Amino acid sequence: MSQPLPSGDAAKHQRISGSHLSILFGSTMAYVGIALPFFPVMLAGKGLSGEDVSLVIAISLVSRLLGNPLVTAIADRWSGIARALAVCTVLAAFLTALLVAANGFWQIAVLVALMSLAQGSLMPLSDAITMGEIRRRAEAHEPALDYGRIRVWGSGTVFAVMLIGGSLIELIPGEGIAILLAVATLAPVLPAMALARRNIASPRETQMRESAERTIVWAPIVLLILSSGLVQASHAMYYSFSSLHWKAIGLSTAFTGTAWALGVLCEIVFFVIAGKVFGGERNAIVFLFVGALGCIIRWGAMTSDPAPAVLLGLQSLHALTFASTHLGSVYLLSRLAGPTFRAQAQGWMAAAASCGLTVSTIAIGQSYAQIGEQAYWIMVGMAAAGLCGFIAISRILRTDR
Repeated sequence: MSQPLPSGDAAKHQRISGSHLSILFGSTMAYVGIALPFFPVMLAGKGLSGEDVSLVIAISLVSRLLGNPLVTAIADRWSGIARALAVCTVLAAFLTALLVAANGFWQIAVLVALMSLAQGSLMPLSDAITMGEIRRRAEAHEPALDYGRIRVWGSGTVFAVMLIGGSLIELIPGEGIAILLAVATLAPVLPAMALARRNIASPRETQMRESAERTIVWAPIVLLILSSGLVQASHAMYYSFSSLHWKAIGLSTAFTGTAWALGVLCEIVFFVIAGKVFGGERNAIVFLFVGALGCIIRWGAMTSDPAPAVLLGLQSLHALTFASTHLGSVYLLSRLAGPTFRAQAQGWMAAAASCGLTVSTIAIGQSYAQIGEQAYWIMVGMAAAGLCGFIAISRILRTDR
């Protein structure tokens, strides 16, 4: 039997403040500020070869690929998005702590797989809760929330951690990176557990109303998930090997941290202004076009192995390659999927990105060893394919109007 729709009092109880959501995103992204620039360096420091580093990263992506749809589907089915988020944060923190003492390929690979299984669902679940609250407020004519201004707290945390991460790692001998990773994974535990104690509306509770009001059109949803996954997966070369390459050509750890932080700073500015200056959800498809084109320009320029000053300029394009693509994807997917499948759709999109990253990371591990920075041309091709998908989505949406 279907669950009854929430009453007016229950709906009031379900309200989540923008501050709580901002803290959730900020704490969840603390781990990313260490992992993105330094996780491959940590693996290499534990004695893994370049091919082993690539394989471990690929294993983590496969784990996310399998875990995201499973966890988000369970969360939708059993009305437990917030509870699933809390459980995943606790497991991720515990497993990352074990990684500090891990040695050898198989110990590291197993722990990374389990850790990624738990941690990979944090962002899609957070996105689902946030977009659900944004939609609920809009329908109830309550004060609106701006997703970009909430999400920017996650980017701001990444920026701060990246900016100081390199210096902190140099102060901690031995397992400095692993220790900081373990500490960072503890950050979202309290805000996630606080959400789990709230009566948050679930897509299942609105299933009857949603089915009556609209019929979901799956073609643009599937195309959006695949195309967005391609564009985000085109970051594989950058995520996996940029830090190692910069170190190999003599750039300092401090420069690496600063370069990553600059990209995130530009991402922060974009998230803050995107909603009001660029139209927010109204221009979701434009955000997608801009993101794909930014990737084509950025990765194409990286094939020339640019000088440090030029490299810093290219880092500013992260506002387009990641932030614009992410914002457009979340806005458009939330509108197309609706509350009934919001968590699952976000999980599918995250899984598609993980799948693309898995395949491209494995390919890049071999290509980088053979052709170095020229492997960025593979990333250019992936972004171009994603752009073609966005163009097709735009035509489908215009036809359905």
